Amino acid sequence: MKNKSVGKNAILNVIKTVIALLFPLITFPYISRVLQVDNLGKVNFANSVVNYFILFATLGLGTYGVREGAALRDDRDKFQKFFSEVYTISLFSTLISLIGLVVITIFLPGLRSYELLILILSISVILPTIGCGWVCSAYEDFGYITIRTILVQIISLALIFAFIHVPGDYYKYAAILVFSSQGANIFNLFYIRRYVKIVPVLHMNASKHLKPLLILFASSLATSIYVSSDTTVLGFVCGDYYTGLYGAATKLYSVLKNLISAIVIVSIPRFSFYYGSNKREEFDNLLNKISKALVIITLPIVAGVFTLSREIILFISGKQYIEASSALRILSVAVLFVAISWIQSQCILVPMKQEKAVLYTTIFTAILNVVLNILLVGKWKHNATALTTLISEACVVIIYFRVIGSKARFPKIGSELFHGLIAAVAMIGALYLIGRIDINIYIQLPLSVLIGALVYAVILLLLRDKVAILIINKIFKKLGINKD
Repeated sequence: MKNKSVGKNAILNVIKTVIALLFPLITFPYISRVLQVDNLGKVNFANSVVNYFILFATLGLGTYGVREGAALRDDRDKFQKFFSEVYTISLFSTLISLIGLVVITIFLPGLRSYELLILILSISVILPTIGCGWVCSAYEDFGYITIRTILVQIISLALIFAFIHVPGDYYKYAAILVFSSQGANIFNLFYIRRYVKIVPVLHMNASKHLKPLLILFASSLATSIYVSSDTTVLGFVCGDYYTGLYGAATKLYSVLKNLISAIVIVSIPRFSFYYGSNKREEFDNLLNKISKALVIITLPIVAGVFTLSREIILFISGKQYIEASSALRILSVAVLFVAISWIQSQCILVPMKQEKAVLYTTIFTAILNVVLNILLVGKWKHNATALTTLISEACVVIIYFRVIGSKARFPKIGSELFHGLIAAVAMIGALYLIGRIDINIYIQLPLSVLIGALVYAVILLLLRDKVAILIINKIFKKLGINKD
């Protein structure tokens, strides 16, 4: 199979992610105002419960399938055998997951009032298994993935404005939420037949697959615990109102995390291929490029959201959610640690098959996060959940640095970091000046984003930053402009 450009894949994946991110940014201002804080909190809480069972249904197949499948994709027979084995395993795990969800919903008193919401959202447990989206990623078919995502988000957008009109429509919103997040798997069910035959097998080769799958699953579960336990604990302790507030802050936080991960995810198959083929120089070069790009991209995001947190909440959710701005400010700092940990885990440790290190680190930080939530949520409410997320993400980075040690040559990003910090400080100054102008928030925020981005880019170009210049040159090339 001909290798596809990592740069092209990254661009396609960023386009796909941006489209997926625009959906909540467009719909959330409408949804948060129509459904109100309490009803939005109910959906967020029920969704946080269902997410645990989605993880069990899929095990660690997303990462494992891409990593192992990428190495086998040139041999269709071997890939088909691998697919059928792990697909059969996922069918069993999905059935067990659904049974578990039914049991806890019936017997856990705190979930009784959420039964219908959980029933609707439980469709999300089934769709990833039948869709097998990892197959497209293993074959680096990001063109299809991008088109599919755009189509699903357009349909979801239409459904939102067609059916959500009053606060009681939060059940309809839950159904649309399922389609927007997992509806792509419906298309996958038909599309992936060009790569594989969707056929379960009696001999699953469980002894080979279960150990790495369970390690990756445990890691994903632990990650989910310190991501979703915030909302779960907050819902049980403080109720739907504060869950709704925190949901407004985490909506943008999730958007930013997904935007950053879009750059990293497309490179995982290539990292696995280089490491598996013992191409260490190519591995190090790709790691260097990805790391420098993330530095340049992440710094303005952190600085911008931290500075404009109040304006962002007002713009997205309205005055009734203004208390969420402090939580968003805390979470904006966590984005920086997320970017670093993505490089460490997905670009270095997972391709090197160091899943156990990822697992143990994630378990530790998950336990830390839950304990801190229990101790702090009662006093600081949604701000405590944001703070525990920040502390957990920082701990992950520190531990990963110690784990990696000499296993990989971590890139030298001092120049990009220095340039990015200078440009970010200049951007913050520009945003502060714009904030002193008395104008409508719907004009102020877009203006701040535009001017802030321009200031950041101009400063980088003045500093002759190589990454910024490379990006500009690529843009000129795509537009057919010759730059001397």
